[in-house]
Amino acid sequence: MLKKLLTIIPKNQIWHTPIANLTLQHADHPMQMGNQMLEPRICIVLQGERQISVGSQCYAFDHSKFMFCPVNVPLSVNITKASPDEPYLMMTLKIDVLTVAEVMAKMPPTALIKAENKREHSALFCNGSWKPNSTAISNACLTCLIVLKTSNFSPR
Repeated sequence: MLKKLLTIIPKNQIWHTPIANLTLQHADHPMQMGNQMLEPRICIVLQGERQISVGSQCYAFDHSKFMFCPVNVPLSVNITKASPDEPYLMMTLKIDVLTVAEVMAKMPPTALIKAENKREHSALFCNGSWKPNSTAISNACLTCLIVLKTSNFSPR
């Protein structure tokens, strides 16, 4: 499925798809994305790897984890694993803060990644396996991918 998806995604850029709040990012080499303010969203790295730094804490994300960021947060982003043969590919879905409140209220405490100092949980990032059909999040993402793949969407 990724190979077919790669045929419609603009190379080395962020594509704001025709699906509201859904963006896809492609990179065929490691790069620093720099500092930015991240709005509430769910990010799933489909291929490759990226590193997020928030203050003194660093988080690595690849296809085996997703990132759930429920609040605006300043961070630094680096794409650490990408090549022309296996480009970095990430899907991001911007989310509504009211929906975030509902989701966070239902999350078990063990779903949160513990901060390095082990005294508190980080409410910024959540572990999650990328196993198709195993969770509501992966089902929703697969549906978006299928829509993009089977429709005649073209990059803007």
